[in-house]
Amino acid sequence: MTIAIQYRKFLEEHPDTYKESRFYFYYRQYCKRSKSSMHIEHTPGDKAYIDFARVNLPYVDTDTGEIKQAEIFVAILGWSQFAYVEAMLSQSNEEFITACENALLYFDGVPSALVPDNLKAAVIKTDKYEPHLNDNFKSFANHYGFTVLPARSRKPQDKAHVENMVKIVYKDIYTHIYENEITSLTKLNEQILLYLKDLNNGLLTGKNYSRADQMLFEKTTLYPLHIDSARCAP
Repeated sequence: MTIAIQYRKFLEEHPDTYKESRFYFYYRQYCKRSKSSMHIEHTPGDKAYIDFARVNLPYVDTDTGEIKQAEIFVAILGWSQFAYVEAMLSQSNEEFITACENALLYFDGVPSALVPDNLKAAVIKTDKYEPHLNDNFKSFANHYGFTVLPARSRKPQDKAHVENMVKIVYKDIYTHIYENEITSLTKLNEQILLYLKDLNNGLLTGKNYSRADQMLFEKTTLYPLHIDSARCAP
């Protein structure tokens, strides 16, 4: 649906009324007042949302003994809310793609689309209609046969699921990690996976089932991890 189509329909019913420019003016005024939003209905196997937490976690570089800050990658399936979390060296393209692949392995399947934020490792140039993807990430998507749908800039509602999961990760994982002594990146990820399992197995608020319970069904709707040439983008 577009404003132009709406105007043509309006003109058919009210031929002796506003001109197009005036219609657009009142439409923009209406949008400013209403601030409308849309509730997104999630379909099993449809999308996974990915992002980085804004707060890093410390780890020890085993080669130098230096304490460094790990980037925390978070992925979540839209329907089941089943999550994956990983500590990474950086947000480099190679690290990012590896984390995305690890998430697919953890999910044991591939959704129809991945929705990243406008990360440099995924999106080179943002565009409302056709963003320019990083070539390596595009090849990775073609390899597994999923579509990349970058979230719009400054539109948090596009990835509200993963932003909410980041907050849950702070509460259910970070609070335990900070209580332990600082370890290597490998040990840090072992701890993260331990608490992540508890997070996914815990009952959802006000529900008698968990993310893991919902995942039992969503997993049947995911594509298999092996390459399927029929699904790969040209």
